[in-house]
Amino acid sequence: CLNKPDGAATHAQHLLHVLAATKSGNEVSDALVQPPEGLEVTILDLPSEVKSQFLNNASEKLLKLMEENNVIAAFVPSAHATASTPAASSEEPLQVGQQLEAKYGNSFFDAEVIETGDDGSVKVKYVCDGTEAELPRIDLRVKTLAEAACKFETGQVVEAKFGNSFFEAEVVELGSEIAKVKYRYDGSIAEVQLADIKSKEDKDVPALSETVIFHVYGDPKARACMAV
Repeated sequence: CLNKPDGAATHAQHLLHVLAATKSGNEVSDALVQPPEGLEVTILDLPSEVKSQFLNNASEKLLKLMEENNVIAAFVPSAHATASTPAASSEEPLQVGQQLEAKYGNSFFDAEVIETGDDGSVKVKYVCDGTEAELPRIDLRVKTLAEAACKFETGQVVEAKFGNSFFEAEVVELGSEIAKVKYRYDGSIAEVQLADIKSKEDKDVPALSETVIFHVYGDPKARACMAV
């Protein structure tokens, strides 16, 4: 018989196990999170509600989609990194209250660190809607104070924190860490940390919903069709 390419047997075994997990209505096991070297996979972030829809009724809906698109697909435990995820950074530890950008889906949004874990995980609070999420360090991007300051400009109408709430205000003076703002409701002026100021645009961003990780295996065209 013909000799198979190097790794073909490993790829086949991996795909069989992935298929078995999906047929049983489960996520893949921890051992299957990382695809073997050379096995191409498309990684999708899907709304969490899709997972229950696909995995109910013995995965019939998902199995039908797989057959129609000639692919093998499965849900992956979201706590794990994948082959397409860069290695964790060894940057300096993050601090509670630090402003940064946190990943959601395929994009990054302004967020604040509210808790750090010994395992490297970081709990953040998204500025746009106040929701919280626990993320690995690799899903976070540190912003310098200069970058944070550049987000605002003198005369800009923002929302500045006072007590436990945010109020409409105008930026009067901008520093590297602190901005002087004038609250519109009473005309008072106060110095506020940049971390306690958010743009009006942030308020209009729709609330974020949880997502789950979904792996799709097959030839590039088939994977693209499945993604659509």
